[in-house]
Amino acid sequence: METRFAAPERDTHEQVRKTFATLKAHVAYDVILSDMNGDPRESIARTIRLTKHLRPGGLVVFTLKLAETESFAAANQVEADVAGHAVAAGLRVIARTHLTYNRHEFTLFFEALTLPVSTGNL
Repeated sequence: METRFAAPERDTHEQVRKTFATLKAHVAYDVILSDMNGDPRESIARTIRLTKHLRPGGLVVFTLKLAETESFAAANQVEADVAGHAVAAGLRVIARTHLTYNRHEFTLFFEALTLPVSTGNL
């Protein structure tokens, strides 16, 4: 068979994995958006794990979902916990917003200050 009609050689799984790992090591994002459902403390922990791919000065836009909270004090405590985890991971709170049509969700904006710091298990 002529070589121009031959099927291209396929990469093995190991070759694909190595190529992906190399590319992933060099990827840096400007913004990470998190709109996860579930416990906000778990959501911020999952988001923080991704900040190793965020450029210094990059942004994290985080939706703080408070559907399960029953008081202002509880909502304030959840927000303080989430912000505390973010700050410990090298993020700085730069803004907070509340959309009037959804009273159970707030948006927090963080800026990556430096290279990420390992936060262990949150």
